[in-house]
Amino acid sequence: MNKKEKLAVCELVAGWEFSVGGSSSEAAARYSCSNDIRETLGITDEDMAFSRMWEIAKLVGDTSDEFTDLLIDAVEADYQAVIDAFEAGPAVLRAHIAPTGTNGKGGAE
Repeated sequence: MNKKEKLAVCELVAGWEFSVGGSSSEAAARYSCSNDIRETLGITDEDMAFSRMWEIAKLVGDTSDEFTDLLIDAVEADYQAVIDAFEAGPAVLRAHIAPTGTNGKGGAE
């Protein structure tokens, strides 16, 4: 699989991971399907990092360079911690990814 194809699969899988709505059985099916595709095609968490970051940024409503740069670093460092912060709300996510010494809004504490 070439790089372009791999990116397309990552975008599809990330979209399923962050799909909202539907029943819990639909969500479980999407999750199972995305895991099967990743396993079958050998897609790693590293391969998925950008697509996951982009889906989170779109859902939070901030696709600025500053936010996405911080978010990709956080996703690559500890994806589960980013998911936990995301599920707690956008303010918690911003605080989680904020550089040390800032208030999560780009300003000093």
